[in-house]
Amino acid sequence: MPLSQRKKDEKFMRLAIAAARANPEMPFGAVIVDASGEVVAEGCNHAGDAPIWHGEIDAIHRAA
Repeated sequence: MPLSQRKKDEKFMRLAIAAARANPEMPFGAVIVDASGEVVAEGCNHAGDAPIWHGEIDAIHRAA
């Protein structure tokens, strides 16, 4: 993997970690990125409210 792609991946992982901080009891976050590298949506875990409402599901809902 080219170094530039690694830096982009790391940037997006850091954004997911930051999103996870919104729920310190269940800290799981996700980001959705389009082909151009723009962040489309971020989400965090809400499984305490609904068992399937994980960070990636939250991000998909926010992107819709």
